[in-house]
Amino acid sequence: MTITLESAGYAKPQLGQYDNQILCASCDNKLGVFDNYALQVCARFKGEHKILTSDRFELKDVDGDKFAKFVLAILWRGSISARPDYSNISLGPYEDIARDVLFGAKPLSSFAEFQVIVQRYTSNHFDTEGFYSLPVRGRMPELKLNSYSLSLAGFRVTAKLDAKPFPSQLKSFIINGQNLLRGFVLEIEQTPEFERIASMMVADRSRQSGGRTRK
Repeated sequence: MTITLESAGYAKPQLGQYDNQILCASCDNKLGVFDNYALQVCARFKGEHKILTSDRFELKDVDGDKFAKFVLAILWRGSISARPDYSNISLGPYEDIARDVLFGAKPLSSFAEFQVIVQRYTSNHFDTEGFYSLPVRGRMPELKLNSYSLSLAGFRVTAKLDAKPFPSQLKSFIINGQNLLRGFVLEIEQTPEFERIASMMVADRSRQSGGRTRK
């Protein structure tokens, strides 16, 4: 609730994770441009994407660098935050160059260690567009690269933070410097993160029902 001497009403809380101790309003607004752009891309996907093969998709007219900077902004803010929820996010030696790229001091192309690929969740049982998660380190261990992955409105977004390149077979899916999103379609039930997502859904339903379970 918001309570003043004159009235009381419902408050409008910040949605999602937010740390007001790391950036001034001006700098936060600059990064907000990337956040808003990513949301626009997500909103366009359902009506504008094309399925190239049974397991590949493409969405044209996307500023790949701007979308990649959105991902970098999430990681950088998590890296400099002291909030417990971000304790597993650290850019280490890349923290300063990430800051310079985000605020225009250096081009994204100068940060070769940082590259982004996207995949699209599909499911016959769930609306995957409603799945979101904070970045998780190394969600794709098969890559054998230092990376972070997050779930965003039906996308699985993976960012490499490593001097080693992505495997050659993924080169055409890197969005940096591109004008489209191209990636693989994944059945979410077959991914490593599904068990964690399912446990979160069960916990949330238990909270909503006051801890009661059906027999």
